[in-house]
Amino acid sequence: MTEAFPRRLIVMALELEGQGIFEQRGIPVLYCGVGKVNAAYALTRRLADYRHGGHASPHVINFGTAGSRRHPTGTVVECHAFVQRDMDVSGLGVPLGTTPFDAGVPARLEFPPVFAQLMPAVCGTGDSFATNHMVDNVLVGSDGRCDAMARLYANGHDLKDPMLSPVSGDMHGFPPTILTSGTRDLLLSNTVRVHRKLRQAGVEAMLQVYEGQSHAHYIRDDTAPETKEVFGEIASFFDKHLGR
Repeated sequence: MTEAFPRRLIVMALELEGQGIFEQRGIPVLYCGVGKVNAAYALTRRLADYRHGGHASPHVINFGTAGSRRHPTGTVVECHAFVQRDMDVSGLGVPLGTTPFDAGVPARLEFPPVFAQLMPAVCGTGDSFATNHMVDNVLVGSDGRCDAMARLYANGHDLKDPMLSPVSGDMHGFPPTILTSGTRDLLLSNTVRVHRKLRQAGVEAMLQVYEGQSHAHYIRDDTAPETKEVFGEIASFFDKHLGR
């Protein structure tokens, strides 16, 4: 293999993830952008270059970053199973995690482990903190002020401390709760997780998600129909549970 067509092809979404470590050692990296569509497009084009150049296909090694409630921050794992949680066309009679075009491909993809020295892990796609990166036009991205504000708020404490993170807390005994988000909200997945945790604790909880809205978009323009709808729902919820 030539330098232009390395035998091992390193693939990553963002330069931020690699911190330039591979390039410092003379190892080229294909940066494809966030999301499976971007990854598939960029990698397909690169593999086509190999084919048209008469080269054998490379060994593709995909590096990425992901959040986890099980593995400590900074842990290097090998993902041997992948769950497509963000594929939901169940309204068409297709099982959750698949599409009508998958032709029998299961929602959970399993591969034999390769790196015995690494801890095995399951990768579940679809968290809005990744899929809505650069889509939410309020919080914008996960690597900007959102992370900085979280660190500032935590003030050195563990971000999983239940006094800081509702997702890590005990929801038993909570009063009736209403949660609001939008399909472009960077924190949509976290909002859904809190809603599920409330329901699992037996708390009456209502989740409303508005199409096309970024984080807290409903407070940006008090003349917008969506804003009136949001606060109408919230007012009705309070009226019901305050006995009015």
